[in-house]
Amino acid sequence: MIKYYSSLLLLFTFFSCDWPFQTKSTDGDIFLLSVSHEIVRMIDSAAVYLTWDPMSVEDFSHFRIERKNIVNNDWILVEDVVDPLVQEYTDYIFDDENLAYRVGIMDIDQNVLWSENTVLIPATTSLIIPDEWPTPARAFQSPLVDDGDSIFVREGHYKDTLSMIGKTVYVTSIAEIDTAILFSRVVVNAGVLRGFCIKNVSSGLQNGGGVYISGSGKVRNCIIKNNGSGRNGGGVYIRQGGSLYNSMLFNNVSAYGSMNIYIENASGKIINNTFVLLGDHEYGSNVSVSNLDAGFTYLNNIIYGAQNFNTDSVNCSLVTIDYSRMDQLFICGDSVISDNPYFVNENTADFHLMPNSSCINSGHPDGIYNNLDGSRNTMGAYGGPNASDDFFNPPYLPNN
Repeated sequence: MIKYYSSLLLLFTFFSCDWPFQTKSTDGDIFLLSVSHEIVRMIDSAAVYLTWDPMSVEDFSHFRIERKNIVNNDWILVEDVVDPLVQEYTDYIFDDENLAYRVGIMDIDQNVLWSENTVLIPATTSLIIPDEWPTPARAFQSPLVDDGDSIFVREGHYKDTLSMIGKTVYVTSIAEIDTAILFSRVVVNAGVLRGFCIKNVSSGLQNGGGVYISGSGKVRNCIIKNNGSGRNGGGVYIRQGGSLYNSMLFNNVSAYGSMNIYIENASGKIINNTFVLLGDHEYGSNVSVSNLDAGFTYLNNIIYGAQNFNTDSVNCSLVTIDYSRMDQLFICGDSVISDNPYFVNENTADFHLMPNSSCINSGHPDGIYNNLDGSRNTMGAYGGPNASDDFFNPPYLPNN
């Protein structure tokens, strides 16, 4: 109690001094500002603690607290504190950016003397869903998620729209028992979407009932089934440098007849996928292609059911279409096969291949396409170096 009273008396005396406010520049800070935090791993908001030396001026107005990203020149106002006895402030932040803070003591004429300091915030490189954020879509929108970061998704049903635009982020299922299912259309313009089941989505009059891939976006190891579009690409619409790997497209529908996938103005890669249309869905075109750009690559895929490969125009001197199972025996290469793929059980949608399938070890012979066991590529979603037997095996759990 005595210590508190003494400190208060000292401050009262200090602020009673007749000390005119000086605005001339100095070589150092007028008063010292300290910035600290206890952040180990940031997943939502976090506290940053500011403390500064006592200060007194004539005609005191307030302390002004501002902050900025260290690499940004624009200061933003955090708070104006009107109590002249205050020497500390707690700021709550929502991003893992490194920050500069400054505290200014201002008089009624808006003269100000600043003290400035910086603080480094530990980078958050991944978020786990739903442990740390409720859905992949909301995590992607978080300011904590930046280029190169990852979003790891446990099993569950997620219904809000995931739009992977503006950030290059790795979004992957880490479901160990059940499937991580997305019940809303996904837009992938950058980064990678891996290991999800996207089903029962209706996109209305938008292209791509289940997934719209463009830019440099990549989709891997996904099951895309029973989706519908009022335009092109009931399952997937793909353009520009978008790519699709080791995915299963099954019984998607399109009002324009381009059922499982519509590929337009594309220069990306379609490698080791399985496209199946059965029963009531077996009409229209399974895979539709239009106006392919130089560099487009279509290899090691299986098309089964409906009109296999419908194309408006293909310039074989600019693109690669080969080593796949489809009804047409010639597209751009001479290694297309039309044999029955012999799926394990079409009725239960088990599209693994029987041992007698001609699609086994018939994909492109280049070693970069080899199966995980080192053997020559097997056509379809379960072959090649990026295959996953159940589509949902997690690569690893994050440590940070």
